[in-house]
Amino acid sequence: MALYESLFQLEISHDYYRNNQSADFRITPAGDTVRQLRNHGLLFRKNPSGFSVLGEVIPAGGGDVELLRSPEKPARYQFLLHQQQPDFLNYTDLPFHEVGKTIYYFNNLQSNIDGGIKYLHFASDHVTAGDQLDLESGNYRYAVSGTEIQKTARLVFPDLGIEEKQQVSNTEGVFNFQFDLSNYPAGRAELWIDGSKEELFYSAGTEQMAGVFGIIEVFHSNEVPSTYQFLDDNNFVEAQNYQLAFQKRSTFWKYIIVNKSGADLDDPGIQNGSYTFTQDTSGSYPSNYSVFISDQEIPLSQEGIDSLSLRKKFSTSNRKVLDGLPNPRQNMLRRDEANINKFYSEVYLYI
Repeated sequence: MALYESLFQLEISHDYYRNNQSADFRITPAGDTVRQLRNHGLLFRKNPSGFSVLGEVIPAGGGDVELLRSPEKPARYQFLLHQQQPDFLNYTDLPFHEVGKTIYYFNNLQSNIDGGIKYLHFASDHVTAGDQLDLESGNYRYAVSGTEIQKTARLVFPDLGIEEKQQVSNTEGVFNFQFDLSNYPAGRAELWIDGSKEELFYSAGTEQMAGVFGIIEVFHSNEVPSTYQFLDDNNFVEAQNYQLAFQKRSTFWKYIIVNKSGADLDDPGIQNGSYTFTQDTSGSYPSNYSVFISDQEIPLSQEGIDSLSLRKKFSTSNRKVLDGLPNPRQNMLRRDEANINKFYSEVYLYI
């Protein structure tokens, strides 16, 4: 009977969730990767918070196992991240971006190990805006001005060993370069002009990237650090556990209390042992509204905060009106009109 073992697996974590596991994505192999996995006799297996790739192995003695059908170097496996939760960015500490214009990019070509965890993002223990690349497809155009007679551009795919040169003449002080990206495999691409790198982006090639949040590229090559290699020089399996980690967003919590019943709410306030709130008197609210904003950002969490209470006569006898105020819902995120980097999580409370 055939024996299969994991070559590498990916786990996606998110500290917003109680169990720290993220099921926010549907992960699929890219089209060419489906063919490679089949040709190499490898199996792709999904799980709720990631996936694994398994290969048929044979015992090699000393507890080692050898991959029966080893892929030749260099090989590359691409996996697409499709966002399943529409409010994912509402509770995740990442900038909002236009899907189809940028893409989050991860690979195993760098060594980013923290506490024994092998991350596929570049320079942090969680995914950041720095993991984004512009996404380009079809006819890629780039214009640059100058006084020279000619300029030379190089389109370089650094991970694939592909390069194309293009030389254009001056047209009224402008040099217009154009490359048909469908002629190349999908991958990271650099545009160099006369020895200077102008742009780094991800080229979709012929891959359909509509609605794709991110892409993971797992390489089997000499450029992969030894700590990230899933096969050693003897073709023995060095099973790898890779991780992507997302961090929860922190926002200013805004409680909008609407007194529909005419209840006594003299000198209202919101009380919590860890966070303080200040009444917002700057807005033109109706007379039966009381609005409170947290004085500091509060992390959003599935666990929530159950010790928030509405009080009256807050500055004197401090009497309880309502315990266990609801936490903000994921879809109640609002951007500050004056500061695009400041967000409020709103809660409407009717009494």
